[in-house]
Amino acid sequence: MFATLETQRLILRVPNESDFMSYRSFFQNPSLSLFYGGPLNEQDTWKQLAQDIGHWHLKGYGMWSIIRKSDSSMIGGCGYWWPNGWPRPELSWWLTGEGQGCGYASEASAVVIDFGYDQLQPRFDD
Repeated sequence: MFATLETQRLILRVPNESDFMSYRSFFQNPSLSLFYGGPLNEQDTWKQLAQDIGHWHLKGYGMWSIIRKSDSSMIGGCGYWWPNGWPRPELSWWLTGEGQGCGYASEASAVVIDFGYDQLQPRFDD
């Protein structure tokens, strides 16, 4: 139903309940989550995951979970976020500690931007 994206090293898929531990790892870390509203307690982290999943159902796009192909671990999120009342969609990304410093954010962002121009541009122009 929703697009899965792929790069040489990554799979980007819609978030699901099994991603909670990676969300918790990121959002409970004060230095990693500082610019994403964190740190968050466990309940608020759950709400963030639910919000990211819900965005897909409301808008038809959202944040993908970034899965590293080499070990199938979730190392972050990347995608479009367009909260009610904001003038335009925003590209966002975040990485767990083990995902940082490897170029994953650039790699994920590039494929997400391409998807946005190819598939989502008409929605963004509304």
